Amino acid sequence: MAVDLRGYQRGGVNRVLGKFRDGITKVCFVLPTGGGKSVCASEIVGRARFAGARVLAICHRRELVEQLCGHFGPEAGAICPGFDRRPDAPIQVATIQTLLASGERPQAELLIADECHHLASGGEWQSLAEDYTGVRTVGLTATPSRGDGRPLGDMFDDIVVGAQYSDLIKSGHLVPCRVFQPVKALPGGLAALPTEAIKKHAVGQMFVFCRDVEHAYKTCADLNSNGIKSEVIEGNTPTKERDRHLQLFREGEITAIVNVYTMTEGVDFPSATTCVIARTVGHASTYLQMVGRVLRPAPGKKEAVLIDLSGASLVHGLPTEDRQYSLCGKPISPVSEEGVRVCLSCGYTYQSGPGPCPNCGEFQTDLREKVEVQIYSQELREVYSGADTPAQAKYRELKRLSELALSRGWDFSWVAKQYKTLFNEVVPVHRVTVQTRMNWFSNLQAKAKTEGWNNKYAFARYRSAFGCWPEWR
Repeated sequence: MAVDLRGYQRGGVNRVLGKFRDGITKVCFVLPTGGGKSVCASEIVGRARFAGARVLAICHRRELVEQLCGHFGPEAGAICPGFDRRPDAPIQVATIQTLLASGERPQAELLIADECHHLASGGEWQSLAEDYTGVRTVGLTATPSRGDGRPLGDMFDDIVVGAQYSDLIKSGHLVPCRVFQPVKALPGGLAALPTEAIKKHAVGQMFVFCRDVEHAYKTCADLNSNGIKSEVIEGNTPTKERDRHLQLFREGEITAIVNVYTMTEGVDFPSATTCVIARTVGHASTYLQMVGRVLRPAPGKKEAVLIDLSGASLVHGLPTEDRQYSLCGKPISPVSEEGVRVCLSCGYTYQSGPGPCPNCGEFQTDLREKVEVQIYSQELREVYSGADTPAQAKYRELKRLSELALSRGWDFSWVAKQYKTLFNEVVPVHRVTVQTRMNWFSNLQAKAKTEGWNNKYAFARYRSAFGCWPEWR
């Protein structure tokens, strides 16, 4: 099957195969959401088939079986209820549950594990892995971390990172993300009511992530009563109802999908623009999967929006920040971040390390008493990403700074300094009126004359602010 690869995909595939040539048999291949993991898998499978190898691809959900069969083409068979079985196919695609239940172990010289962060250490995966000892294995994931935050070093021997977020944004395969967050993390609480924050900051269609089913239905009802057409998808939503909601969402008939633990992965809606986090997020993997739903590009889509009501972005970093990945220790972390943990029992955020939570004394557990969500009624702030901030966001901030300086009687020097601090670049000269620049330059000349400074002072300050000389001179 011919696959048209992007440059970074081809490079990533070559590095994975290079690991095999070096004698490493189990490789974790990391690509952020939207990077094209399935396309890379197809290329690896194609090269294996060219060499005459038989392939087994495993995943954890039926939807992914269908997706992988589509990518691998007519050679693919499937071991999954509801799919036509071709036991002679050189490429078998199956869920791990079906393999274990059937007891079948198709012959394979290459094992592909899609969304490999779902494969638990020991237990089911271990029993299957033992039957394929020595078989070359590729694990595909955007987030090489299990749901409990543990790394994947017990499953893989090495890791290959296909691309970073900054690479995908620069190449247009992901969009930048505007972030609205509280001034501090609020474990167990929300900065504002979801509906109020959505009315103020949301753009286009959205995914809203709630803490539990009751909260999801309440939020959905509140959105609908405010004219924002919404539906809930949660674990007990019947398949037909779920599919109907998603189809209406795809057609633009629904604005918001309010969900609980169901839309973090495996759904592809590039037109969705806003992610609303209305729950505490304990692990970076869950956080990145959530925001990843809205980072894919689409016609007319220039940026995504994250409305972070709990401060997850303060704990785990900005959503498009480049990450460090590891098979041991902390599996995912922003380049500059120190590890933190959020207690699942009391919501307390603390420095990562062994032992119980220093606040409540509990070890990490999913069994916790229901705690009411506390609404802090805080104003969210927009977060900027230096020079990578979208141009329109820079212009909005320049306008705000200019208006603030004017209202307080400050000159343009303050505006230029604040702008450079935020975006690490000079003020775009075309964004400031000629009259404003002339007035400021005249004030600089007057100040230099009063202070007895060199007459080049005004020119130097002007060039420092705008990166050019005054054009009327």
